[in-house]
Amino acid sequence: MFFYVFKFSIIVICFCRAYEDLSYKKLATQSTTSTGGVYQYVASNAVDRNETTCMRTEPIGPNSPYKSVWWKVDLGGKYNIQNITIQFKSYDGYEMQQRGRFAGFRIYASNTGNINGSALCYEDKSQLPPLYFTTTCTASARYVIFYNDRIDEVTYPEGYEVLHSFPTELCEVIVMGCSALGVYGVDCAVPCPFNCRNNMCDIQNGKCLACEPGWVGDNCTIKCHEGWYGDDCAQQCIGHCRFYFCDHVTGLCDKGCAAGWTGSFCNETCADGRFGMDCFQNCSSHCLNNSLCDKETGHCDIGCEPGYNSENCTKGIKELQRETPPPPPDAALDPLGMGTYTVFRPLAITGCLSNKMMAIKHGSAPDLPYHFTSSPTHPL
Repeated sequence: MFFYVFKFSIIVICFCRAYEDLSYKKLATQSTTSTGGVYQYVASNAVDRNETTCMRTEPIGPNSPYKSVWWKVDLGGKYNIQNITIQFKSYDGYEMQQRGRFAGFRIYASNTGNINGSALCYEDKSQLPPLYFTTTCTASARYVIFYNDRIDEVTYPEGYEVLHSFPTELCEVIVMGCSALGVYGVDCAVPCPFNCRNNMCDIQNGKCLACEPGWVGDNCTIKCHEGWYGDDCAQQCIGHCRFYFCDHVTGLCDKGCAAGWTGSFCNETCADGRFGMDCFQNCSSHCLNNSLCDKETGHCDIGCEPGYNSENCTKGIKELQRETPPPPPDAALDPLGMGTYTVFRPLAITGCLSNKMMAIKHGSAPDLPYHFTSSPTHPL
């Protein structure tokens, strides 16, 4: 594994642990191409690893129809980027002039090839850039874009070249990172955490650049709090899930719906004639005047048709009577609560107890100290 280091027109090749060169001989394009001279100043010169060949655009500035310039390399896929190095064209004795020309440039990492919506990796501001420039750019991207401008209405910092038009000349643009997906570290050998979105993580420390839906945290190991789901756990469960919780990834009610609701997200009410959890049950056919039942409880809204009298109008009155347990013994007849009761039977008695009432305990003969004969005067 090796990388290239450019400094003062000398190439140093270091055989050591390092990131990989992602831009070498990849497809490069630019806004304009200079037509002057005998050399071909095409965009690919900046990725050929030959610092003596440079790309060059048409001039930008006050005397030019061009006010901005861009150069772009397509890495051929979405990769984890760690740093970007640019070798600007240098002329002996004109270093400050060249630095003033390149001043104000920006570098973007993009997945679309357009600056809009891209990640800004670097923006040169008041200080003039060195002609050998390196910046850290930890991003997951397919394109790297160089951009600069000289807009007539803009006031630029001191040292910027604004009086004369000038071309942009890049001799080498080196994008370093990992060509393999889902890894990080200087050897590009450590797997990214499991729940990183698209299996992409910070190329240096392994932190997920984003999490798969349903997970949060630096390493995406924290499950969404109950009642929330989706990207960054920012979406609230919207339906009427059974037990109030939905799937932390999809938002679906995987444990079913509460009474009165149906659908994958439990956000649809039961159809007429259905009720209960997941709308699984049918309303009774004995609701008064074929009226609807409550979609949660199944109770008939306006009552039952004649002959039916249960909560859901599913049982007739006679059936309910058969199922009704007998009432408890009357306390006045069974004061001891022994499950027996006393009846009074008029008797015709010969002897000293004539015209009296004798209490007979139900289920047993009376234990009386009298000898008598009796005959009922009224049947029980």
